[in-house]
Amino acid sequence: MMCSLSVRVVTSLFAASLVLFHAAPASGQGAPGLTLLSTPQGPITADLKWPASDAALQRSRFDLQSRARLAIPAVPTDLAAVDSGAESVTVSWGTPENFVTGYEIERLPPFASPVLVPVAAGTYSDPCGPGVFKYRARAVNLAGVGQFSAWTTTVVALQPPKAPSGMVATNAGDGSVQLGWTDNSSTEVRFEIQRSPGFPIGVSTPANVNGYSDLAGPGTFSYRVRAVNGAGRSDYTAWAEVNVTAPVPNAPTGLGVTDAGAARARLTWTDNSNNETGFQVQRNPAFPSGLVGVSANTTQYEDLCGPGSFSYRVRSINSAGGSSFTPWTNVNIAAPSLGVPTNVEASDAGNRRAMIAWTDTSTSETGFELQRSPAFSGPVLVGAGVTGYVDQCGVGTFNYRVRTLGPSGTASAYSSWASVNVANTIPAAPSGLTLQDMGDQVRVRAAWADNSDNETGFKIQREKQVSGNWINPTSLAAAANATSYLDNPGQGTYRYRVCASNSVGDSAFTAWLSVTVSTGWTVFTPSADTRIVYVSSSSGNDGNTGLSEASPKRTFSAAYGLLRHGYPDWMLLKRGDQWTTPFPSWQKSGRSTTEMMVVGSYGSSTVRPEIRTGSETAVYISGGSGSPPTINHLAFVGLHLSGVGRATSDSSFGIHIYKPGSDLLLEDCYFESYSANLNLQGDGSPFDNIRIRRCISVDAYSSPAHSQGIYADLLTNLLIEECVFDHNGWKEGTAEPTMFNHNIYIQSNCGPAIVRNNIIARAASHGAQVRGGGQVTNNLFVQNSLAGFVDKTPSTMSYNVVTNGKNIDPGNPRACGFEILANTPAGSVIESNLFTHPDIITPNAYAIYVGARGMVVKNNVVYDWASPTDGAVQFAAGGAFNLYQGTQFTGNKIVLPTVPSAVVDFDAAPWIGGIVQVSGNKYWSSNIASRWFVIGGTNLNLASWASLTGDGSTSFPASNFPAPTRDVAAYNASLGGPATIEDFLARARQQSKLNWNPEYTAAAVNTWMRAGFEIAEP
Repeated sequence: MMCSLSVRVVTSLFAASLVLFHAAPASGQGAPGLTLLSTPQGPITADLKWPASDAALQRSRFDLQSRARLAIPAVPTDLAAVDSGAESVTVSWGTPENFVTGYEIERLPPFASPVLVPVAAGTYSDPCGPGVFKYRARAVNLAGVGQFSAWTTTVVALQPPKAPSGMVATNAGDGSVQLGWTDNSSTEVRFEIQRSPGFPIGVSTPANVNGYSDLAGPGTFSYRVRAVNGAGRSDYTAWAEVNVTAPVPNAPTGLGVTDAGAARARLTWTDNSNNETGFQVQRNPAFPSGLVGVSANTTQYEDLCGPGSFSYRVRSINSAGGSSFTPWTNVNIAAPSLGVPTNVEASDAGNRRAMIAWTDTSTSETGFELQRSPAFSGPVLVGAGVTGYVDQCGVGTFNYRVRTLGPSGTASAYSSWASVNVANTIPAAPSGLTLQDMGDQVRVRAAWADNSDNETGFKIQREKQVSGNWINPTSLAAAANATSYLDNPGQGTYRYRVCASNSVGDSAFTAWLSVTVSTGWTVFTPSADTRIVYVSSSSGNDGNTGLSEASPKRTFSAAYGLLRHGYPDWMLLKRGDQWTTPFPSWQKSGRSTTEMMVVGSYGSSTVRPEIRTGSETAVYISGGSGSPPTINHLAFVGLHLSGVGRATSDSSFGIHIYKPGSDLLLEDCYFESYSANLNLQGDGSPFDNIRIRRCISVDAYSSPAHSQGIYADLLTNLLIEECVFDHNGWKEGTAEPTMFNHNIYIQSNCGPAIVRNNIIARAASHGAQVRGGGQVTNNLFVQNSLAGFVDKTPSTMSYNVVTNGKNIDPGNPRACGFEILANTPAGSVIESNLFTHPDIITPNAYAIYVGARGMVVKNNVVYDWASPTDGAVQFAAGGAFNLYQGTQFTGNKIVLPTVPSAVVDFDAAPWIGGIVQVSGNKYWSSNIASRWFVIGGTNLNLASWASLTGDGSTSFPASNFPAPTRDVAAYNASLGGPATIEDFLARARQQSKLNWNPEYTAAAVNTWMRAGFEIAEP
C-alpha cells in the first residue's frame, strides 16, 4: 500500500518551457520517485508525490512552505561573450539555479527573433558576422522571468571570405566567354578572376556578383576565381577551360554599285562587323579567280570590268567562315573613248638614256603602252595620265611610239614613230672612298659608292709611303657595278684613289686616302726615365747591376727589386733561357697607358724565355702587406709560362690576378698545362681594361677541380684577340672532359667582352662561354662540344666559322653551335656565321639555339649541322610563342644533305603572325619533305611553312654552294701540310712574334671557308 504527499505548484508563465522530471523506482526496488504533472493549457498545477515507504522521511523535509509560490530566478552570473574565430560569438554564463527552465538572450544590434536557450545548454553560439555586439541574459522558470544581467561587449573580427565554387566557363558564340560560379561567402567585397593566358590588366567583379563576360577572342583559355575582403583572399576555384571559336562576322549591308568611268565599277557598302579578316566580292559574269578579296575594314572596291552589264554582291569573312552575301546589285558600265596619243617626241636625256614624251588625248584610259625599235625586252606600260617615260636604253639610235590602253584589253592605234640618237657619256665619279686594314698584316679593303650606271669598270691607283715619299704606283681594276676591292699590299702605309671608266673616258678620281697595314703587334717605346733590367738564367748573376745585357741579374727577385712602382720600368728575360721559380708576388704598376711597366724578352734566340713552375703559380698579382690598393699599366709580353709536370690535383695558374686595377696587356705569351692557364679576377671592385692578344693557351687540366684555358671574373672591358685556345679543360687518361671545363669562361659579372679573330679548338666542353655577353666575331671554332654562348647583355655573334663538333664524353652528347640564352635582353644578333661538318650525329646537335626575345638571326649558313632529335635552328624560349616577340629570322641558308633532320624547330604553338619576322631564307634537307619544319611538335613541309610564316623561302640544294666540302683539314692541305685538323692546330700553336704566319690565323681560315659558301666578308 502506497501513501503519498502531494504538493500543487501553480504558475501562469512559460508553461510550454516547463521541464518535467519523473524519477521512478528501479525495477524490483522501492526507491523513492518524484512525479511532476502538468496540464497542457492554462495555469499549471503540479502534484509532487512520494512513495508511501518514504512518506515519513519526505514529510519531514517538506514543510508547509512547500505550498508557497516558486521565487522569480536571480540574475545570471559571469556572463561572457567571446569571439569564437569564425565570425561568431560564444555567449556563456554561470551555473543555473534550481527550477530554472531556460534563458533568454538579448543582443544589440537585436536578433531577428527572440532567442531562448534551454537550461541544459549553458552556452549559446551566435553566427553574428563581423562587428561590435552587446549581449545580456536573464533566467526563466515556472514562476516568471528574472532581471537581465549587465551588458557585455565583444568585437568579432572579419575573416577571409569563403572560397567560391563551381566555376564554369562557356563559349558564348560571339568571341566571348561567359563565366559563372557559386558565391559561398557573405563578406566578400569583390571577386578576382584569373585567366590563362593572362588578362592585359587585372579583372574583378563587385561583391555578390557571380558571373563575368570576357571578350577573349578565339583560342583556348582557362579561368579561376577567388573572393576578397579586407581580411584577405580565399583560395581559387579549380581552373575551368573553354575553347573559343571565332564567330562568323556580321554581313555587310547597303551595297551600291556605280559606273566610275574608264570602264570601271565602283562598289560601296556598310561594314557591320568588327571581327572580319576581309571581304569577298562576287561578280556576274564571274571574276577569273571566282571571288576577289578585299582587306578588313574596307568599305569600297573598284573593278576594272570593262563595258557591259554586271551584277555584284559582297560578304565578310574570317577564320570561322563567311557571312551571308548582300543581295545582287546590277550596274551598266559605258564603254570609254580612247584617243591616239599625239606630239610624240624622243630626246637624249644624257647618261645613255632616252626621254619620250606625248600628249594624252583620252579621259578614260587605264594607261599607255610604249613600243621601241630595237624592241624592249618586255612590255613597257605606264599609268593613266602619265605623259612621259625615261628609257635606260644605252647608246645607239632608237625609235618609239605610244598607244592608249583601255579596260578589258582595249587599245587605241599606235602613234607615229619618233627617233632619237643616244650618245655615250663619261660615267659619274664614285664617292665615299673608305679603306680598312683587315688586321691580318696583308690585306686592305677599299670601298666606295657607285654613282654611275654606264661604267665598264673601275680603276684603282695605289702608292706606298717610304721615307715620307709616295712611290711604287700600282694600277688595279674592279668590275662594273663593284663597290669594293680587296687588295693584298702587305705591311706598310699606302694611299688609294678610285675612278669609274668606260669607252668614252674616265670620271674624276676620288681624293687620295691612306691606310697603314700594321704588323698587329704592340709597339713599346722606353721613356726618358725608363729603367731596363735584364735577367738571364744562363749568364746572369745577382751580383751584376742588371742594367745592361752584359750585366744581367740571374733571379726574378733580384730583378724585381730594381723596378720602381709607378714608373715605366722594364724587366727583360733572355730568350732561350729557362727558370723554375715563379715571379715574386707582383705589387708594382707602370705610370700610364702609354708608359706601362713591361715584362718582356731580349736576345737573338727566337724561343720565348720559359718559366716552368709546375704546381706553383707563375705570376700572382694580389693584395698583401704594404701593397698598393690597385695594380695598373702592366704588360707581360713574349713569355712562356708552363705548368708541365705538376700533379693532376695541384691547383696552379700561369697568371693569377686577384685584385682590382686597370690596364693589363698579355701579348705573345704561351701558357700551358696549368689548372687554369689564366685566372683573372677582380676583388671587391673590377679589374678594368685587360687585353689578351696573340697568346697561346693550351692543355690546361685538373681533377677533380674545374679547369679553363682562361677564367674571367669581375672584369670590365676584356679583349681576347687573335689567340689560340686549344685542348683546355682535360687531359687524356688523367683528367677527363666534363661539362664544367672550357677554353674560355667569362662570368656574368664581367660585362660585355670582345672575343674576335681567335682559334678556339678542342675544349673539354664550351669553346667560349661568354656569360656577360659582348661581341664574338670572326673566330674559328673547331671540335668543341658547344662552340659558344652569350647571356645577360645584348650581344653579337657574327662572321664566325663553327666546324667539326664533338661530344663531351659518350654520356654527354653535345656537338652544338651557338646559343643566346633566355636571360639575354632584346637586341642580340647572330649574323653571317658558318656552321659546317659537325663530324658526328648526336642528340641536341643544333647549330643555332634561339632562347631570347627580340633577336636577329640573319645571313647564316648551316650546312649538314643538325641531329635526328633537333632542328638545325632551334627556337626554344620556354614554350610560349610570345616569348619570341620581335625576333627576325631572315636571309639564312640551311642545307642538310646527309642529316635527316628538320631545318627549323619552334617549340611553341600555335604560330602567331607578327611575333616573328621570317623572310628570304633558303632550305634543303634529306629528311622527308613533310618534316622539314616543326612548330609546337607539328611537322610541316616547305609550302606549309612558307604559307604560315610569310617566308618567301625556296629550296636550296647543296650543289648551289661553290665548295661545300671545305673544312680545316682541307685548308691545311692547301698550304702544303697534311689534310688533318691536328697538324693545322700544331702549326697554329707555333705562332709567335718572331715566327708569325698570317695563313695560320682564324681570319685567313675563315675567309677561305666563307668563299666556299658565298658568305660576305666582315
